[in-house]
Amino acid sequence: MQDTVLIVAAPTATAEAVEYLVVDAGFAVRRAADGRQAAEALAACPCAAAVLDAASPDCGLRLLEILRPTGAARVPVAVLVSRADPVEREKARALGADAVFVKPFAGSDLVAALRRMAGYGPAAMDAQMAAADTGRSAQMNGQGGSAPHHG
Repeated sequence: MQDTVLIVAAPTATAEAVEYLVVDAGFAVRRAADGRQAAEALAACPCAAAVLDAASPDCGLRLLEILRPTGAARVPVAVLVSRADPVEREKARALGADAVFVKPFAGSDLVAALRRMAGYGPAAMDAQMAAADTGRSAQMNGQGGSAPHHG
């Protein structure tokens, strides 16, 4: 069974790119466009980690502020913040974000943080990366595969 990453963000190009990165890294994805949907998703399905976009209305830091004190929703959280707002970065850290990424960010850094937050040690990460590489190779050779389709 795949670990699930919850992406909490308004529908944007950034959210689509994050979803692609997460799926390509071998995680299942749940999407939430606002705080209510995020709370429902967390109650319905255990998540290995969450990604919050601080720029999305009712999704970012306010949601983190609500989630952290409840303990029950202690899922590791990566927060995406704007490069233009250093206060946002510090607030995310103060509210208990496990990782903070300034947009634009390196996708490989986000994936590495999500793997770490999901509890993958080096051996598990190597196995997961090899499985993802095998799927990509099969797809490139016309043998199917499980790459995401966005159409």
